[in-house]
Amino acid sequence: MVTYMIVWMQRHARELKSHLERATADALANGSDWALVGMAFLAVLREGLETAVFVLVLVAAGLVMTSLHTAHEATWVNVG
Repeated sequence: MVTYMIVWMQRHARELKSHLERATADALANGSDWALVGMAFLAVLREGLETAVFVLVLVAAGLVMTSLHTAHEATWVNVG
């Protein structure tokens, strides 16, 4: 999934950048400074939540692997 996202971003980065720059210029021209501040705040908040979920997924994967390793050592699971 991460590899797909990297490839997708390489293909669409220029148009996303130009779209964001136009939207920012329009917002500044219309005098909506607070809208930009709010957008930046929500973007940082979203990234933080995504990072927290990604860390919880890594922890869960580590717990599953540890439990499988322990079950293998106890000869409850004989795979691999």
